[in-house]
This record gives sequence, C-alpha cells and structure tokens, in this order.
Amino acid sequence: LAQIFSYLDLGDLIQLTRTSHYLNGMLLAPSAQSIWSRSRRNAGYVLFPGMSEIRFAVTMEGSLCQASFL
Repeated sequence: LAQIFSYLDLGDLIQLTRTSHYLNGMLLAPSAQSIWSRSRRNAGYVLFPGMSEIRFAVTMEGSLCQASFL
C-alpha cells in the first residue's frame, strides 16, 4: 500500500487519513514520511525549512476549520 499511496496527490493522502483509524495510523506514522515526501515532490512542491512533510501537506492541500483557531 505504501508504494501505491506515494503516487497519490497530497490532498488525496490527507483524505485517506480521515477514512479509517487504520489508514490514519499508517499514514501518520514516522515511517510514512517517504510517502508524503514522494507525493510532495511529484506535485513539484519544495518543503519549507523546519516543516514536517505532513504539516506541509495540510498547509498546502488541507482544509482546516476556521473555528479550530479560536
């Protein structure tokens, strides 16, 4: 699965983390950083200094509820 997931867009990976507890745990594990990294590189993005791959994906492709910042 990890190899297949690495070809998905960042937004699709984010959505997968929200589909089940199993996929969430798998995709947010430290060992999954290469999946996120490959997906980011395939999209042509350059990682911001000091930012994790997952945080970058959520920043660029995720939708956050504005209420969560209150």
